[in-house]
Amino acid sequence: MRKCSSALRAVAARMREDIATVQAKDPAAESRYEVLLYPHIHALWTYRVAHRLWHSGHRLTARALSLGARVVSGIEIHPAAVIGRRFFIDHGTAVVIGATVRIGDDVMLYHQVTLGSVGWWKDLRRPARARRHPVVEDGVIIGTGASVLGPVTVGAGARIGAHAVVVTDLEPEARVTAPASEIHPSSGFTPDPAPADAAPTGSVADAPAPDPAVPEPATNRPESAVSGARGATPAPEREPAVPPASDTALPQPAQGQPGRPGPVTPAAVRPAAPRHAGPQPVRPSAPHVLTADSGSSGTALPGSQPTVPEPAATSPLPRGPRKP
Repeated sequence: MRKCSSALRAVAARMREDIATVQAKDPAAESRYEVLLYPHIHALWTYRVAHRLWHSGHRLTARALSLGARVVSGIEIHPAAVIGRRFFIDHGTAVVIGATVRIGDDVMLYHQVTLGSVGWWKDLRRPARARRHPVVEDGVIIGTGASVLGPVTVGAGARIGAHAVVVTDLEPEARVTAPASEIHPSSGFTPDPAPADAAPTGSVADAPAPDPAVPEPATNRPESAVSGARGATPAPEREPAVPPASDTALPQPAQGQPGRPGPVTPAAVRPAAPRHAGPQPVRPSAPHVLTADSGSSGTALPGSQPTVPEPAATSPLPRGPRKP
């Protein structure tokens, strides 16, 4: 019972120390409750539980806890790694700490730091359980995006700048910086500032305005406009020509339907008389005369001349409508 209570007091003291470390190294932390929302705190406390399970033989459970902490915080810490006291990861995104890493006390990392190996093809050549990852001694600070690869040792108090790559041992209090970006001088070209009243590019104002002094060609305008421009009296408009009436009679409306034309029937075509001189022979036929009293058809009176009916006039052939 006493052992459990003493263990709980030690765990509580370590947690308070972790919170105080964040407050001491991060000016943005205003209270202890705010520190509890830092991803570094969740990853570090989960690592400590997984580290004990790893050395107790529950390695699968330890890896499961490590994976959960990575999902929540974005920090990957192998359960077999050894981390000292007052360890702090600022921001903490994309930090990777390998299995055989050894980290001392008061070490601080920034985001995107990698403490890893140089490659599996070289690790297979090493003996079993050989160290494949770096050892970081006390008081080391590693900047953003830096990588420390292989079984190297970083001496106490060393400073590794942002985006530096370390593959050899570093002495204590060493300083490593990555080459800074080159600054090229200006070429001296300065674009002319556009006037305040300038129209935007691509607007209608960019199109050239027509010259009012130059008239349009007369060939492209009507005759009235040309004559008006010269000061003459405009020519009167001509009335459209009316096509002559067709000789063909228009169809008459059908009976019983006023205003609506009936079906058009083609006119009967009679043969024309032969073209030769001389009188035409008359075929004999029964004479038909009119009686004096009734006016009806009857026989001829004695002593009278028979009346020959005149032939009917030949109707002209139908013509189609003339084209205008």
